[in-house]
Order: sequence, then C-alpha cells, then structure tokens
Amino acid sequence: MQETTVTSWDQGWAPLYDAADTMRMMQDYLDFYAGLVTPGTASLLDLGCGTGSVTVAVAEAMRAHHPDAPALGIDLAPAMIDIAAARDGSIGWAVGDICDPPVTDRYDLVICCFHTLQLLPDDAALGQALAAARRAMAPGARLAFDIYQPNLDFLKMAAAGGLEPGRIVRRFPDRTGRELIVREEAVCDPDTLTYSGTWFLHDAETDARLPVDPMVQTLRQIYPEDLARHMAATGLAMVERYGDLDGSNFTPDSKRQVVICAPA
Repeated sequence: MQETTVTSWDQGWAPLYDAADTMRMMQDYLDFYAGLVTPGTASLLDLGCGTGSVTVAVAEAMRAHHPDAPALGIDLAPAMIDIAAARDGSIGWAVGDICDPPVTDRYDLVICCFHTLQLLPDDAALGQALAAARRAMAPGARLAFDIYQPNLDFLKMAAAGGLEPGRIVRRFPDRTGRELIVREEAVCDPDTLTYSGTWFLHDAETDARLPVDPMVQTLRQIYPEDLARHMAATGLAMVERYGDLDGSNFTPDSKRQVVICAPA
C-alpha cells in the first residue's frame, strides 16, 4: 500500500502536497522539528522527507551553528524528491525506502515526520525502518518521529460504516489560486482497525472531480505498547514522548505520539 501512495504522488498529487499541508498545522511541524536542533547538532537525516519543507527548516536551524553541516532527505517518490531538490539545492536528496535507506554516514539528528511510519505495511517493515534509523544514528544522536495515537472511537465508527461517504478532508488553493477540495472514501478493517482512505480531487466551486488519479493512503495503527516493543528490539530508548507537536503531555487521549529517542 505504501507503493500505491508513492505512485499517486508521482502521478499528479506531488505538486499539491505543500498547499494541502495548510490543514496539517504545517507551522507546528516546522517549529517542533527545528526546535530539536542544539548547538551540537551537526548533521541531519530526514526519512520520508516528502517535498522537503521540514528538512529545509531543520537544516537552516542547524546551519545557524554549523554553516557547512550536511543534510540528507530521502523519499520513495521521485516526484517529491524533484520538488525538494528545487526547494534547496544545498541539501542532499535521494530516492529511497526508509526500510533500507541509501545512507552510509551517521547523523546527529534523524527525523521521520507526518505519521510516515504508519504507512508501512506490517510489523516487519516497521521494525526494519526503526532498525535502519538506529544504524544511521551517530553516537549521542536522537531520532524523532510522530504518529497518530489510535482513536478507537473514530476507528470503530469508520469500521461500522459511520463516516460520511465523500466527506471533505482537505480544502486549499492551488498555485493559481483556484480553491480545491479533497473528498475521501474510507474503509476500516474491523479486526485490525487499519484505516484506508481513497482521496479524490475536486474543484471547490463546482465540486467537479478533477482528472487526477485517486490516491489511496492506508494507515496501520501503532499502539504505545507495540511501539515500545519495536523500539526495544531495535536498540532504541525513549527519551521524551509528547501528546502533540506543542509538547503537551502524552495521555491515553492524546491525538499523537510524538517521540524522541536515542540509542539504548
């Protein structure tokens, strides 16, 4: 399913990625991840970098201390990497899988944003991605990522067919100023609570569907206890955990699991 998402970005969704982020509290992501930089942060690896918006913000914060500090962003979608490279040519960009990223160096700060880990198809892939991130960490490095906290009420409602068909999940202007909406058809497996949403792009004024292939995004649920088990198995120790990007305390009702970890 990860491949399906990547294909969709490459077939027309990639140029819309940044504009659609207006509904994802983009500034909160930039502030949180750039805020992880310390005077000792001298190298950066972004796994699943997308169009590089967070990568660039973190690299700029890092280079305030170390002007020549290396930064590398990796994403499986070539169209996303093309946009990232156009955004900032001083950063290294590479097409690659976060389960087996094309890296040989080790980094002071490794990040993985936007619940990317939930797009991985199974526990084996999640373990591979965490192990790969661990191998890419320099001594004393930190790994930071965010995933959704499973919202059982919402997921069970979705599994029972309780979500409005074609509900609007994004509204944003394109590069010409035309207002667009994204309508979603969702299904949720009642046994695993895996959530799969198919996105259709529409003109906001006429509600006419636009000629961009639908995009399917499937999110597996990662429960805190399962995440802790995978981290321990890959030699990672949790240093901090927040309930959202604002640094709020993590609780069973938190929207997100925002995790900072270090080599165990």
